[in-house]
Amino acid sequence: MKKIKNIVIGGIENKVFNLILLTVLLTSAAFIAVMYYQNRMLSDLNAETTARQHEAIGAVTSSVMDTVVNENMGRTTQLEAMIANELFHGLETRVRMLGDYARKLFADPEEVEPAEYAAPDPATNGQVRTQLILADEAQEISPELDERLGIAANMSDMMASLFGASEVTNSCFIALPEGAFLVTDNRAATKYHKDGTIISYDPRTRPWYQQAVEEKDLIFTDVEVDAFTGDIGIVCAMPIFIRGKLEAVVGSDLFLTSMRDAVQASEENGGFVCVINQNGHVVFSPKTEGVFKVLTSSEAVDLRESENQEFAALITDALKGQTDVRKIELEDSTWYMCGAPLETVGWALIASFDQAVVNQPEVMLQETYGQIQEG
Repeated sequence: MKKIKNIVIGGIENKVFNLILLTVLLTSAAFIAVMYYQNRMLSDLNAETTARQHEAIGAVTSSVMDTVVNENMGRTTQLEAMIANELFHGLETRVRMLGDYARKLFADPEEVEPAEYAAPDPATNGQVRTQLILADEAQEISPELDERLGIAANMSDMMASLFGASEVTNSCFIALPEGAFLVTDNRAATKYHKDGTIISYDPRTRPWYQQAVEEKDLIFTDVEVDAFTGDIGIVCAMPIFIRGKLEAVVGSDLFLTSMRDAVQASEENGGFVCVINQNGHVVFSPKTEGVFKVLTSSEAVDLRESENQEFAALITDALKGQTDVRKIELEDSTWYMCGAPLETVGWALIASFDQAVVNQPEVMLQETYGQIQEG
């Protein structure tokens, strides 16, 4: 042991010094460990809290958006379907009125005073007129056909009145099995070729005539191209049978250009609507690719038979009644979809909304929250 100024190094003082030093070191280590543990706990707690807050933001936002989509999308689709269906219901009503009157006329023709009829006159273009158009084989009007045309011409005033009752009505008409066609509209000029000769027209070759006669009941056709204007429309027709004999087919048609334009303009902010007919075919859609692309009847596929069972079930259910809003995986995207029937014609209106667009408010909230945390 060494003695320096009365302090013996290596003696009891050395042991006390070492003990104090060890105590200080252990205390410092313990303090550092506690501080590290507390910081780790605070960090984990902050991360857990942040995760929970993110999760809460996502859950609340998703819940709110799901509620908004379900309530508003379903209600809007049903309203749009009701408005569209009202057009077809009005068309059906007009045709039934024509059918009732035609049935009375042909049930007792001896009591009917023949009315006048005339060919289209281009000078009257723009005026509502009932015009006679004939198939090639009926150009020579026999006395029997003349008599029957006189009976049918009694419907001219009613057809003119019903034509004027709706802005979207294309025409009202009555066709006879002999190949004669009395049509009421305001487009006399469309009944002539460019060379000035009158167009021959055989109603018996038209889908609406054949379908009505075959089904022996009021019918609606698929979307057709009007023979005189080239515009698209749908025809409602009804056969008139008296004592089992076909006397006439009455009908009316609607232009569907406004519906087509409305559907094509519906694609906005991730959503769109389309119209499916009774065969499961897309008849109106803003899409030019994919399952909702409009194809000709010969190319179109029945969406009720899609390999995507959830999608097929939606189309099937929509043709039968109002559906709920469903999430459907389709073409590498998730869509909110619902449908409502156009009951009069047996079609359906399908509304679709991209889930990615619906989730945008949640993404924006999460980003904003992250910025606040970083700041």
